Amino acid sequence: MSEVQGKFKVHLATNHAEPLILHWALAKKAGEWKAPPPGVAPAGSTLLELACESSFSDAELDGLHYQVLEIELDADSYKGMPFVLRSNETWIKNNTSDFYLDFSRTAKTSEKDSSDAGKGTAKALLETIADLEGEAQKSFMHRFNIASDLVEQAKDVGQLGLAGLLVWMRFMATRQLIWNKNYNVKPREISQAQDRFTDNLESLYRTYPQYREMLRMILAAVGRGGQGDVGQRIRDEILVIQRNNNCMGGMMEEWHQKLHNNTSPDDVVICQALMDYMNSELDIKVYWDTLNKNGITKERLASYDHPIHSEPNLTREQKEGLLRDLTNYMRSLKAVHSGADLESAIGTCTGYTSESQGFMVGVEVNPVKGLPSGFSELLKFVLDHIEDKSVESLVEGLLEARAALRPLLLGSTDRLKDLIFLDIALDSTVRTAVERSYEN
Repeated sequence: MSEVQGKFKVHLATNHAEPLILHWALAKKAGEWKAPPPGVAPAGSTLLELACESSFSDAELDGLHYQVLEIELDADSYKGMPFVLRSNETWIKNNTSDFYLDFSRTAKTSEKDSSDAGKGTAKALLETIADLEGEAQKSFMHRFNIASDLVEQAKDVGQLGLAGLLVWMRFMATRQLIWNKNYNVKPREISQAQDRFTDNLESLYRTYPQYREMLRMILAAVGRGGQGDVGQRIRDEILVIQRNNNCMGGMMEEWHQKLHNNTSPDDVVICQALMDYMNSELDIKVYWDTLNKNGITKERLASYDHPIHSEPNLTREQKEGLLRDLTNYMRSLKAVHSGADLESAIGTCTGYTSESQGFMVGVEVNPVKGLPSGFSELLKFVLDHIEDKSVESLVEGLLEARAALRPLLLGSTDRLKDLIFLDIALDSTVRTAVERSYEN
């Protein structure tokens, strides 16, 4: 894209062999599709109600055959251009999202700003994030897809661009931003979007060693994500738990509705609060203590699109089955939402299986290849001693595990992302253990 005399010229080129059509629009705000004015559309275009379709033209250079399309429009009129491509009856998208060309990025990088405004920051990227925050608030799926689309821009800016992504994700992780707003989304769609974002970060981690610490912090704020089956189990498994333990109404049903439509890291805390409540002989004060210590209040529960108004009202007869099932369910929740949970990170790297049950899909996670000899036993030692009051042996094991992991993190390892999350979890557990030793 170029800007000349107040005009944007969009140049599109591809080596796609089949005839190709650009299905595009213009946008003055995030998420908008607006048909371009008739004078803007290239010759031969078809104007639709909310979009335009323009055909690519054949071209050749030094024997190379390709297709091109150019669009010219006023620089100040629009903020961006959403588009998808169509080849015969096949639609080509940016994974599950539309492509989006951000005009503000080109405009701002071409400006010679003589003032100090924005100095020392990735100003254009931060303004783009601010413009798209309204769209990102719809759901985690929207937020992670938007973040994925911005990874390349952040990388181009360098350390400041990645710092901007980090601050944005930290605001999200600490509940300073809205997680969900008037939009229902399946857990597997969230986990797939999260997986796409973390895959992009993993790719940068491989290629740009100078940014690894910054990327590691972003990954810790985001969580692991997962392919569809892992996310789908969040949706399916809660219904199995309810049926198996005869708890189809009340708080469990309200939580079920939230999980089906808008799962979030809060669900890890809610699950833990329920287990603590069951282990305390149904002391409701313990339930609220666990929630409040992790930043979840009665008002926050009521603020969800699918709110939780009720308190748990379970019986001693349900305790054994619920504790067993919720303990297993926590694995599915942490597999998607928790980046620094040690047990979940170890399970992902050493492998585990969750059997299918009725309509609920099964999940099989294979071990990461090439783990050092004796590494699995070392991790088992760490888990066996995680609650020890005397932390010296635990910390020694954690540091030994991190040292054994380091050569794999520096190489082009298969499933590098899973190893990064394991290192993040080991590091977090070292800090927690040392802090606990001071308290004791």
